[in-house]
Amino acid sequence: PDLIFLINDPWVASSYVPLIEKAGYKGAVVLYTPIDGTNVMSAYITPINAFTHVVAYTQFGVDQLVAGGLEVPTSIIPHGVNTKLWKPTSKYEARDKQGFGQDWFIVNVTARNQIRKRLDLAFYYFSEWAKDKPDTVRLHYHGAMEDSGWNLFQLADAFNIKDRLIISAPNITAQNGIPLELMPYFYAPADVGFTTTMGEGWDMPAHERMAMKIAMIVPRHSALAEWPNGGVHYIDISPIPYFNIGSLNTRGGIPDMESSIAALEKMYVDEEYRNTIAEKGYALATQPKYNWRNIAMQFNSVFIKAINDNAGKQHVSE
Repeated sequence: PDLIFLINDPWVASSYVPLIEKAGYKGAVVLYTPIDGTNVMSAYITPINAFTHVVAYTQFGVDQLVAGGLEVPTSIIPHGVNTKLWKPTSKYEARDKQGFGQDWFIVNVTARNQIRKRLDLAFYYFSEWAKDKPDTVRLHYHGAMEDSGWNLFQLADAFNIKDRLIISAPNITAQNGIPLELMPYFYAPADVGFTTTMGEGWDMPAHERMAMKIAMIVPRHSALAEWPNGGVHYIDISPIPYFNIGSLNTRGGIPDMESSIAALEKMYVDEEYRNTIAEKGYALATQPKYNWRNIAMQFNSVFIKAINDNAGKQHVSE
């Protein structure tokens, strides 16, 4: 091929370097990589200097790559959102379809059940906030009840919120969800979206809910501290350090409990504020720069440049 395009984490992409070299491939290689924390190990970054061009989702991503030893040309290209699918949808209609109460206050948590998403904190913070609230206050979780994280039924029982918990379906897995065209009806019932993730390369579920005009509460950390700034309610990050396991060692940010509870309370008692955040989030999430065709054109430019740069490099070496 004229170009190889990789999309994965640095620790996965770097493992391809010896394979590409062994194959004798001399063409261009472009990597599109998510960076969701600080302290990315240089052992994973320096090998990808063998590539022609590296694209990050955010400036945060580029900064962390450079800090870890990246020297090849870089670009920043965001993720996009399909506004034909992710658009404001009737809350009343969605709740009617799902069998949810029209008088419920619904906090939506949509994330994979894995350690980085810290669903344990989302459930715990919700439980502490909701303990003096009427039973119409509910937590709606969309994702797998058991995956590489927690048994969420048991976790909800431990935090005494089992009666408040709504789930999309009991048989969702990391590989098998629900039909994409139905997903808006799982987002739309929410009054607010909430995430206690320790780090994100982008966070498409947050972007999708913003495009549906749902107010979002997110941690001010990694990619979420950058692209949705001005369209979300931020929660603070605890000073307590956390370094991801599995020999990754990237540093995540633990969402602060007091700040999280205050955010939920603000959204609950102040409908005008909640609607303002929803409107600002919608305006931000649906900007032209997040149109997939515009993003595709940016990649087209990167691919052409990478092929030309690689051709020039090969010419000089010869």
